[in-house]
Amino acid sequence: MSAKSKSSLSGTPNAKASPATPRITRGLARPSGDSISSLQNRRLSMDRSAGSVTPKSKVERMSPKPSTPTDRKPTRLVRPSSELQAELSQALDDLKKANEKLVSVEKEKERALDEVKEAQRLCDEANDKFKEALQAQRRAEENTEIEKFRALEMEQVGFGENHMKEDEWRKELEDVRSQHAVDVAALLSTTQELQNVKQELAMTSAAKNQALNHADDATKIAEIHAEKVEVLSAEVIRLKSALESRVEMQAVENNKLVSGLELEIHSLRQELERVKFVEEKLAGKDAAMENLNVDLEASKLSECYAHNLVRELHQQVVELTSQAEQARESEKSASETLGTVVKKLEDSNDLLHDAKSEIEVLKEKLDSLEVSSERQKSGLEESEHRLERARAESSELVKKVEVLESELETMREMRSTAFNNEKIAAASVEKLLEEKNKLMNELETNRDEEEKSKKALESLASALHEVSSEARDVKEKLISSQAENESHVTQIEDLRLSLKSTNEKYESMLDDARKQINALTDSAEESRHKCGNLKADLEQRELDLANSVKKSEDEKSDMENKISRLIDSVEQSKLDYGNLKAQLEQKDQDLMKSVRESEEEKCRMKNELSRLIESLEQSKLDYDSLKTEYQQKEIDMSNLVKQSEEENASMENEARRLVSLLKLAEEESSAAKEERDQLNKSFSEADSEAIHLKQVLGEANEESARLKECANEMENRLYRILAENEDLHKREAASKEKIEELSKSLEEALAKQEEESGNLTDCERDYDMLPKAVEFSEQNGRGDVRHAAEPQSQPNELPVKEGQAEANASSDEVENSNEKLKGGERNAESTEVDLKMWEGCKIDAKDFSPGRETEQESLEDELESKGEGADMRDQANGVLSGDSAGNNGSPQSKSGSQKKKKALLQKFGSLLKKKGSSNHK
Repeated sequence: MSAKSKSSLSGTPNAKASPATPRITRGLARPSGDSISSLQNRRLSMDRSAGSVTPKSKVERMSPKPSTPTDRKPTRLVRPSSELQAELSQALDDLKKANEKLVSVEKEKERALDEVKEAQRLCDEANDKFKEALQAQRRAEENTEIEKFRALEMEQVGFGENHMKEDEWRKELEDVRSQHAVDVAALLSTTQELQNVKQELAMTSAAKNQALNHADDATKIAEIHAEKVEVLSAEVIRLKSALESRVEMQAVENNKLVSGLELEIHSLRQELERVKFVEEKLAGKDAAMENLNVDLEASKLSECYAHNLVRELHQQVVELTSQAEQARESEKSASETLGTVVKKLEDSNDLLHDAKSEIEVLKEKLDSLEVSSERQKSGLEESEHRLERARAESSELVKKVEVLESELETMREMRSTAFNNEKIAAASVEKLLEEKNKLMNELETNRDEEEKSKKALESLASALHEVSSEARDVKEKLISSQAENESHVTQIEDLRLSLKSTNEKYESMLDDARKQINALTDSAEESRHKCGNLKADLEQRELDLANSVKKSEDEKSDMENKISRLIDSVEQSKLDYGNLKAQLEQKDQDLMKSVRESEEEKCRMKNELSRLIESLEQSKLDYDSLKTEYQQKEIDMSNLVKQSEEENASMENEARRLVSLLKLAEEESSAAKEERDQLNKSFSEADSEAIHLKQVLGEANEESARLKECANEMENRLYRILAENEDLHKREAASKEKIEELSKSLEEALAKQEEESGNLTDCERDYDMLPKAVEFSEQNGRGDVRHAAEPQSQPNELPVKEGQAEANASSDEVENSNEKLKGGERNAESTEVDLKMWEGCKIDAKDFSPGRETEQESLEDELESKGEGADMRDQANGVLSGDSAGNNGSPQSKSGSQKKKKALLQKFGSLLKKKGSSNHK
């Protein structure tokens, strides 16, 4: 139907051009009665072949227009035919696929029907079983009643036998009851089977409905593809018309060349201009038809009005028949009424033909409008489904947002703890490990020194000094770790602030999303209200259209009556004036032949002009001969024509009103489409925002998982660090206890040493102080001892006096350096003063610089040589004690003590040289 409708749409404006020549010749020659039917048949044939003939006729009608100053040019751009063919092939493939889908759907439908039949058969079988069970139950009940009746009879016959048979009857009753119970169980089973069958039927019906829905969808898809094919065919037709318009332009250019020939036939140009005028009228009617084709929704109304026109024409025919009866009484009146009836008949036939074509066009428009309305309904349903989906998604998003807010709160707490733990641990773990290793090494050295404390008192003093310095270092490191912890706390607070800001951002984003969701829901509700209003308006308009259609059908019936009457009058007039109609038919046939020849021979303009001139001359002669005969008849029929024109004007006004209504409906439908597009856009935006929110939520979840992992790691590190700190505190306490024990042991040892060596000389005391002062000056970086590099063999040859002088000089230098460092310390004469000096010479961490790490490494090497110095000091103490005893003894002891002192001084000089070279480096 749709393809035919498109072909009829393309053919109707051209089909009205074919009966143009009969209208021209209608005033020239009177048609006979038989010619009218032949003309109608030819018009129908011309309408059917409009797609192939009308373009040529258009070209030939447009060709004799050289006098017009401006020519129409095609404004539409012509698409290439290859693209159209490709689109047509695609559309055909889609149609084939849709047909295949329809076939498959039909097969599924047949299968579903077969399944339904099987289910019905099962239901019938179950019903039969149920009926049989009911019949068995009835039989059992009848048997029981019969048996009761027999029992009563037997009681009347003899009570004795009854007592004997009661037991048997009871047994039989029990059997019957058991059978009844079995029957009841069978009935229950059958009822269950029936319920199962009903469920299967419901399932099959649901499957059938699904298959029908699939079939409807496939049919809709096929209709859509068919509409695409129709659109493509319309575009092909449009391209053909554009090509024909180009050919017309070329013909117009050729007509300009033939303008010289037209000057020679100036006498015939007037008649040609009349023909052009008629053709222009036809072109205007064609334009009106195209406008009607554009107005899609005016189909039913125009059809109804066409039917009304037909009815009015029927009435007019009836009136004309009555006039023809009156005209028979007098020849004059008969001849006058005959001419008017013939003219009216021709007009009515033309109107009928036009009305039929318009009715077909309007029917096709109605079909297309129904399809568009169905599409709009489906689009509205889809929009409602999308709204429901969007609401569900919004509710899910709100729930997810609440869950995420709770998770964010927990994550904030975990982050705060995690960052605290992590930063405290990361800064202090490595340092504490290094300190732990150092303390372990120091404890091992302390243990070794405890074992050697009795033999080497000065080595214990140095160990005590090292332990105290390391303890201070540990304290300073603890203070630095606390400062770092405070810095970490500040950083954690900053991170908390950043977390708060990010959380506020997320909350603002969530609030915005909620607002957008609310706005979308409001817009969706508004669109629903609008759609409901539009539906109500459309239903009201459909009711109005139905009422107008009914009215138009009534008018159509009246017109058909009128036309029947006119037909009767025409038949009567045919009997009286058959000869005239035969002549007119012959002339009309000649004219049609000439017109067809002119349409077929388009390129040869000269031959067409000559044929037109001949046909126009013949028509002119006929027109002049018949004009005088029918002038009086035209005057009589002018009144009837005026009435028909007034009716046509009223019909045209009503048609315009309907067209305006249809345009308003189209505008409203376009507005509804725009609103639907806006809704679709809003839904797509809402979907994109929901996807973005889901991505944000996924990222937040990932970040929360990462933070949880970091928090767990930081907690583990914190626990480890706390355990290590506790161990360090314990070790520090143990080291302090050991230091106190060592200090006590030193005091005891020093007391014993004072008792043993109470008479030491000043030089020995200076000798005892030298290594300690040198150590102290080197550790502070202010050792100004400078010695020339001498070989190790030379000090063995030096005299004791030079060694003593060097020792005195070095002691003076050490005393000067100690005075510079301490600002007023003096050399004590007793060992207690030396111990106080060692305790007061503890170096703070502030005096150390990072550039003196090499000096600390050299100090570790010096600590190893302290054992040798301690031995040397023991020897020196022994020598000094020998000297003090030898003052009262022999001179040999003095020489031995001098030798020992000399060796000790040589070793001490070598030590000073090594340390001086290391300081210079």
